[in-house]
Amino acid sequence: MELLARKSWFVVLLACSVQVEAIDDEFYSVHETTKVVQDANSYREVTSDQFYLCYPKHWDGSDIAWYEFQHNLQKTGAPLNTNVHAYQARDVIDSLTQSAYFKAIGTLDCAEPLLKMRVAKKSINDTYFADQWILENTGQGGNPGEDISATEAWGMATGAGVVIGIMDDGLEIRHPDLMGNAASGLSWDFVQNDQDPTASEHGTAVAGVAAAVGNNGIGVGGVAYDAGLAGLRVLDDNDYIVETDVAAAIQHQLQGIDILNSSWGPPDGDYGAFTAPTPLINGAFETAINEGRNGRGRVIVWAAGNGGSNDSSNLDGYANSRYTVAVAASTDQGVASTYSESGANILITAPSSGGLYAVSTTDRSGTLGYNDGLASWDYLDTRYTNRFGGTSSATPVVSGVVALMLEVNPALGWRDVQAILAASADKIDPYHGDWKLNGAGYTINEQYGFGRVNAAKAVELAATWGVNMQPETSTKKYFKFVNQTIPDNNPAGLSSSFQVDENLRVQHVEVTVDIPDHSYWGDLEMELTSPSGTTTKLVHKRVFDTSGTDSLGYFGWKLTDVLHNGEHAKGMWTLKVLDTANLDIGTLSSWGLKVFGTEIPMYATELPYKCNGIKASGSGLAPSPIFYFGASTHGSFFTRYLAQPTLSDLNISYGVVGLQEGDGFLVAVYYKAENTTVDGTWFTYNGQGWQLWGGALDGLPDYINNELSQGMSSVLYNGHLPAGTYAIYYGIRKASGDIYYCPTPTQLLLH
Repeated sequence: MELLARKSWFVVLLACSVQVEAIDDEFYSVHETTKVVQDANSYREVTSDQFYLCYPKHWDGSDIAWYEFQHNLQKTGAPLNTNVHAYQARDVIDSLTQSAYFKAIGTLDCAEPLLKMRVAKKSINDTYFADQWILENTGQGGNPGEDISATEAWGMATGAGVVIGIMDDGLEIRHPDLMGNAASGLSWDFVQNDQDPTASEHGTAVAGVAAAVGNNGIGVGGVAYDAGLAGLRVLDDNDYIVETDVAAAIQHQLQGIDILNSSWGPPDGDYGAFTAPTPLINGAFETAINEGRNGRGRVIVWAAGNGGSNDSSNLDGYANSRYTVAVAASTDQGVASTYSESGANILITAPSSGGLYAVSTTDRSGTLGYNDGLASWDYLDTRYTNRFGGTSSATPVVSGVVALMLEVNPALGWRDVQAILAASADKIDPYHGDWKLNGAGYTINEQYGFGRVNAAKAVELAATWGVNMQPETSTKKYFKFVNQTIPDNNPAGLSSSFQVDENLRVQHVEVTVDIPDHSYWGDLEMELTSPSGTTTKLVHKRVFDTSGTDSLGYFGWKLTDVLHNGEHAKGMWTLKVLDTANLDIGTLSSWGLKVFGTEIPMYATELPYKCNGIKASGSGLAPSPIFYFGASTHGSFFTRYLAQPTLSDLNISYGVVGLQEGDGFLVAVYYKAENTTVDGTWFTYNGQGWQLWGGALDGLPDYINNELSQGMSSVLYNGHLPAGTYAIYYGIRKASGDIYYCPTPTQLLLH
């Protein structure tokens, strides 16, 4: 049956038994299979069971709340815009009838169904776009597909309305491919104390990667080619910084600049290890995080470092800060760049130089930059270069992706941005030996963090993020004096543990170590093992780092670990210090631990969690399903997070909205025993019971449940479970073969 409506048509709302007249020029054509909305200028597909209302600008929160109460409206998350809220309908057709009803009343400024529009991948007409393999790699740069999926992301966002600050050695704001995005009045030269940051070439190249103007027919396009740019010069001509300048730049225009990009850090190698921000700069970080973007926090993106195996990003106090997003580099072959440092502080990787091709970007005009006109392989137009690279180039790639994310969801906090980048990253270089699953089911690696940034996935997840993360909280600072000699050249090392009492969901861990008397820092390795049994390498052996007690070293050095993200803090945390070579010995004087994250209620306080499904495979155009999921003990509650003090019977439940006949359900559980370093085990449910599973998505068995086909929840498992950590993933296999999954698992800790 097809329902048509145009100008003077009547919609019968069964829920309200109200007859209303729609009053506008567009018509809706709702077919029970295609669900298409048409108007004079576009072809759009209604795939959402939600609609949104625009309230008059003079209404305050109480006016909106009263209107919602009167009409029994159910919000779906944070406001979409000022006085614009999204609401849940029963199904897709109900989203049309509801929006038509509220539009006909005439009280509000707008009432519309949420639409999903089919778009084509967008390329841009810039001269050298074909060389920008980091954006779309079809084989012109290394291996096809080794890119950030930028063209898919541009169908959703281009960075409009978001400003990226380039804190560097300058930015040529009158460059023909940058001036169109130069944010008026936001740039500042802290070295010369004026408004023109034009100085050297590095910052100009960085800016081009992040946000060179796109579709202007010249040069290159940036990752967020419609984002604003502000140049913040803090490096002088000899690459020195003054701490007051850096602190001022970090806090500059807190409401005008959304993202701060820093593609610099301490000198790489042994002579640059153990360089920490001063208290003044640390205070500026805290101000930017707490006050930037109207309290949501400035997003600070920092280069992980180019010291390769002879350095560790955890020893760079800037990239090592939990307030920054540390970015590593990969090549056009999809492997780590040899210069890219590793560390447990690294959140994400982005493509850069080190393979067959480097990065094409803007350069200082004339012959003042990287392209002096003498190299036959560089561009004839010396305002551009194809020779940029390093983690300096990888970092603005991530800054550009963050700009795309903030365009589709300006309400994201700085911690939300970090969480989304982690959840949407692509695992690359699968044969790298350090990949592992943490206790929350995330794939992690000290070389790559959570993987390579995927712009399309990050933007899609940002758009559907809904309610932001709970307020940050932390454990107390655990601290102990150890005063024991670290065994020399002994793989057993020296271990020390804390029993953490607070039950938080982890986002950042800070470990402080004091080793005052070792004369060869490069011999030392450090590992941290969580209650979930996940071991991360904080610092690796560095053969050529000959520094020792003659440098600052491990005198109360703070190491940040982001790779335990999603795990539970409660339980035993163990630090292991190893001396990997003979002759030099030292003492672990003391160490401390503090965990930052969100509070987990001991008993349920949350409603069923909701997420929008993401397509994992297939080519169909079916609407993305909506998952509702949670877990309960003894059927007493239904919640996303669970923590019980004793062994417990557990019910896993979920429902999916948007199912059709023939769709099958996919459920996988990653289980890791409590207080073990042994890798966990995957199980899957086939409709009758649980079985071991090898981890291949296409190999997951599915099953059909008639109750769930109606969008209802159903118990999947009742049983007496052993102590340990559980991460439960949900998905469906459409009758067409397309697979969708919820990227956010239910995460449980039973002990």
